[in-house]
Amino acid sequence: MARSRGRLPIPGGPGADPSKPPTPGPRAETTDANPTGTGSATWRGIAEAASTADFQRLTGTANLTIADLSQPRLTAEIDPDKTDGSTAELRWPDISLTNGRFSQGSAADHHIYGRFHGQDHSEAWGIFHTNAYVGAFGAMRQLQQ
Repeated sequence: MARSRGRLPIPGGPGADPSKPPTPGPRAETTDANPTGTGSATWRGIAEAASTADFQRLTGTANLTIADLSQPRLTAEIDPDKTDGSTAELRWPDISLTNGRFSQGSAADHHIYGRFHGQDHSEAWGIFHTNAYVGAFGAMRQLQQ
């Protein structure tokens, strides 16, 4: 079988199985409901960003936390690793949730938007924009100890 030099097939593109429609984005369905229950919940994952100053591509981590599921308010922490070895700490505290979505800030300055997906809100994804960075993140719900 021939390889395509490290390229993955594009869903619905050349070489794709025509009997399978393309499925862009997260594989799980959106929940359209806020996480509920007792205790806390945490989602951990990855973040990809670009510096708005020099368009340098950065990777890092994403941590989303709800301290009290009976009154869900989200804290988002996005930490892209900068090229000088330090970490940019981007924070959005006390984000309100509506129908499984979260958003805080304005599109022009320090904004985050995201959604929960899957059974028991097993996944979360979103986009963010600050004066210095623009990017996206995805995270999986962590089991509570």
